[in-house]
Amino acid sequence: LFCSEACEQKARHQFHSVLCPVANTHAATAIVAVYQRCAETSRVYPLLLMRLIARVASEGPKAWEGVRHIHAPAVQPQNLDPAFELELQLMRGVFASHPTVAPLLNLECLLRIYSMFRLNNISVQTIGVALKEGVATEADAHARGNWVRGNALYRTACLMNHSCRPSVSIARSISSAVSFVALRPLRAGEELCFDYVGVVDDPALAAQPPLLAYLERQQRLSSDYYFSCSCELCLAQRRELDESGELEAAMHLLRSSR
Repeated sequence: LFCSEACEQKARHQFHSVLCPVANTHAATAIVAVYQRCAETSRVYPLLLMRLIARVASEGPKAWEGVRHIHAPAVQPQNLDPAFELELQLMRGVFASHPTVAPLLNLECLLRIYSMFRLNNISVQTIGVALKEGVATEADAHARGNWVRGNALYRTACLMNHSCRPSVSIARSISSAVSFVALRPLRAGEELCFDYVGVVDDPALAAQPPLLAYLERQQRLSSDYYFSCSCELCLAQRRELDESGELEAAMHLLRSSR
């Protein structure tokens, strides 16, 4: 299912020529197994991984260079779910005839790419085949119930940092392209940051005292993205807590709630 003929042609160039089980009979069993695994477990990452590696096989190292700079924290391979090893073996079966991607077919790289997807993807939604029938507005797409939802990595957008006082927000559209709108006047050279976890639009969080709001934001970001926020708002509230003598109590609550 593609949103347009141009999208279909691009997909064919980027990965389909490598992943078509009809054209690649030697890898058909492994390719189909990946799709079945994603369908049975609702795990989308093996499919994303397979397509990324297929792009490298099709386009060469430049495809990997385009995303390797996206941040991904180190993941230790000890005590991992056996699912990761199984998925690695599937990938080796899919790309057995593509020696150029062999450096990517190891557990450390698999975990890095999964981490990259997990922590940097941006949710998108676009319309499907109805676009070919002349659908051109978001209202039309909603009326037909023809939305396709998913997650994507963008070479530039995924480099943007989080802020609890963001300068931009994601502008949703019927296109799979991602764009941002300014939330306030911006200074020349000012860093563009957006809200990773929805703290800006959370009325319950806004109604909390600064201490609890600070703790909640830190806990969400630590739990979902594995970092402590040091944006302008958090630094200001941290200083206030420090000056009031409440910082130690706040940090104790944060650690105990994890």
